[in-house]
Amino acid sequence: MNEVEIAITFGVGFAAGIINVVAGGGSMLVIPFLDELEIGVVAANATNRVGVFFQASAGLITYKKSVSIPWRYANILLIPSVLGAILGAWTASILNENSMRKALVFVFAVMGMQLLREMFRNSAEKTKTYSPKQELISPPWWMILAFLGVGFYGGFIQVGVGIVILLVLHFVGKIDLLRANAIKLYIVACYTIFAVAIFAWRNQIAWTEGFLLAFGGIAGAITGAKCATKLSARALKAILTLAVIAATLRFAKVF
Repeated sequence: MNEVEIAITFGVGFAAGIINVVAGGGSMLVIPFLDELEIGVVAANATNRVGVFFQASAGLITYKKSVSIPWRYANILLIPSVLGAILGAWTASILNENSMRKALVFVFAVMGMQLLREMFRNSAEKTKTYSPKQELISPPWWMILAFLGVGFYGGFIQVGVGIVILLVLHFVGKIDLLRANAIKLYIVACYTIFAVAIFAWRNQIAWTEGFLLAFGGIAGAITGAKCATKLSARALKAILTLAVIAATLRFAKVF
């Protein structure tokens, strides 16, 4: 890679780090970029996880300084997430280039339509602020099952999984966005370890690009987490809506 490519790769990682920590959907920027580097969509999907792990970890460390994380609640959701991610990553690792490209187009289409529907549905509603004092001990059974699917999706492609997690935790589970973001980062960081291990074993990770994205992502994640903890729930919801719009526009460009 030349100096320009290195700088651009770092910059893409930085932008994705901010997006992933504040709302989610940074992979919609990273995977198409990696594909443009002509490493192939299978390797792009695998390499993206290196940056995702460091972004989520850096964001979580920053969040811990100002947000009370409900660890028991998060750990219960982590178990099905990890199981799903292992199965999802293994499935992605055995697909050929053509099949993975078709899967990406399908995911971008479904995510684009679903998130656009959520954006318009919620834009007409009054913004709700859920109390950070709400006690969170054990998630309901349906949320545990939902995170099995979330884990599979995250292990398989990862694209927009942060947005999906926030939609489940905040809009359905009624958890305030700051703690929902912290839970999201914790779960993503943990299950991504297993996904990276599977893709590395299959020799599908472009490590140079992956670590450049990771270094940029760490800086972006820290920046995003510091900004997020200073914003109100209303402002965070607005940022989430912008992430939805960006995801939809990104899909339209890919298609």
